[in-house]
Amino acid sequence: MCTCKYCNILYAPRPQVKNPQACDRNECQLARQKDNEKTWRERNKAHYGKDYHEQMRGERDNIIQEVVMDVLKCLEIGKNFLEKTINLKDLNLDEFQKALTHFFSELGIRRVKKLLIL
Repeated sequence: MCTCKYCNILYAPRPQVKNPQACDRNECQLARQKDNEKTWRERNKAHYGKDYHEQMRGERDNIIQEVVMDVLKCLEIGKNFLEKTINLKDLNLDEFQKALTHFFSELGIRRVKKLLIL
């Protein structure tokens, strides 16, 4: 038997729970979850900071640039793109690279990663 941290009643904990703190009542479970979230936020303050989001944006941009460079490399070695052979002499690579980067950015990093074969 354990005592609930939130309502101070005795209860029989489930055997699957390693460190039981709350009984099965919804109010106690919600309070436990709120405490867990608060503890997580305090331990991971950097997760909500500007630096973290800038770093993640930089990583996403790097992945997109790698995909763009892979596509350009495929074009350079004469691969077919959209079932048409691309003549690189007729193609402005700088504009195409910018358009492709914009396309992948708009597509989103999750969809871009699905395009990658890892």
